[in-house]
This record gives sequence, C-alpha cells and structure tokens, in this order.
Amino acid sequence: MMRYISILLILFLTACGGGEQSKDSTAKTENTEEMLLSEIDKYESMLSKEEAMDTKTNIRKTLIDLYSSYATSYSMKKQAPEMLFHAGTESVNVEEYNQAINYLKRLETGYHEYIKRPEAIYLIAFIYENHLNKKGPAKEYYNKVINEYPEHVLASQAKQSIDILMLSDEELIKKFQENNPG
Repeated sequence: MMRYISILLILFLTACGGGEQSKDSTAKTENTEEMLLSEIDKYESMLSKEEAMDTKTNIRKTLIDLYSSYATSYSMKKQAPEMLFHAGTESVNVEEYNQAINYLKRLETGYHEYIKRPEAIYLIAFIYENHLNKKGPAKEYYNKVINEYPEHVLASQAKQSIDILMLSDEELIKKFQENNPG
C-alpha cells in the first residue's frame, strides 16, 4: 500500500504544472525527478539488505513501478534506457515475463545507442525460449543479436542457443552425451 502512495505522489508531482514552462515549473520538474531517483535509490538499498523473499518481491515490484515511471516521465534523459533495463530484469525476478519483454522491447526500439541494448535483445530471446516456451520469437531475437551485434560476446551464445533451440529433449540428451563422454 505504501509503495502505491509513494508512486501516486511522485506521479502527481510529475503531472502538476503543464501549460507554459516557467523557471518555477522547471525547478519543480527537476525536484520531482530528484525525488523519483531518491525513491529508486532507497528501494534499491532496501533490496540489497533484505533477506525475506516475500519482502524482496514486494520491493522489486515497487522498483519496477518506479523504474517504469522514470522511463516514461523522463524518456529523453540519459538514465531512461537503464531504468527500462532494470524494470525488465526485475520483472524477470518476479516472474512477470511478458511485462519484462514489454520493458525490454521499449528499450530495444527506442534506444538504439544504449550500451546494454544487445543484452536486452538477448534477454528477450532468453525469456521467450526458457520462460514462455516460444521458440519462434526466441529465434527471431537471437538472430537480431547475431545480425546487429556480430562481434558481441552474446552473438556466439545466441548462435549456440539457436543450434539447440529446435532440438527435442531426446536430441538434447544425445548431444550432451556426445559432448561429454564417460
């Protein structure tokens, strides 16, 4: 409940203003951005210290909302793609795989120069393959990594993933046994 109140307060403060941009409203926007970043820092710190899994899950869900709010409200800021990346990875941690894909696709399509874009694309493929059992989209995104980032370390992993993607369980076992005799 507290996380929703915090997020609503932040969103309310972000939405305030409108119309002409004055020095006062610019200061409010900067203050709101600082408040949002401060909340993110606070919850990230809480997450690193917390041990109880159910509490960690709640903290992660709050962080996802905060990351998403930042990326939406400040999409032109340098931190926006990083916030989407974090929202995506935390969504995986709470097993919200479709939500994770949505955040990572926003990053993929909107921030072509972002340094972690190859990781985001690879993670989309990985989620499709391992969590949603959708081999077609998994192959599509593995191929994106290979084609768009052929020199990236994940390109070779994407190739390996494609090689085993369409194998049956029996074929996988046989391949494993061939590669690991004894």
